[in-house]
Amino acid sequence: MQELDVTFSRTVQIFWSWAWRSTIYGLLVGAAIGFIASLITMVFGFDAQVTKPVAHYLSITAGLFVSLLVLSKVLKMKFSSFRIALVQQ
Repeated sequence: MQELDVTFSRTVQIFWSWAWRSTIYGLLVGAAIGFIASLITMVFGFDAQVTKPVAHYLSITAGLFVSLLVLSKVLKMKFSSFRIALVQQ
């Protein structure tokens, strides 16, 4: 296995691959979780002062979790001229 230098171009490829997926998937999942959390809290009779923060924090947490899942996927991807490998030191 040949070790390649970390170049700006490769760094941008990895970052962009992670960034757009994290943004799109995180927004979709976060919005869905926030919407569901809002519905549940409203069904139980909570007012907007409770509903908004609960939905907000749950959607942010879901977005962060999705971002980690996306990072795991990006680490397993094959790029045009390289792939990322974790090697024991």
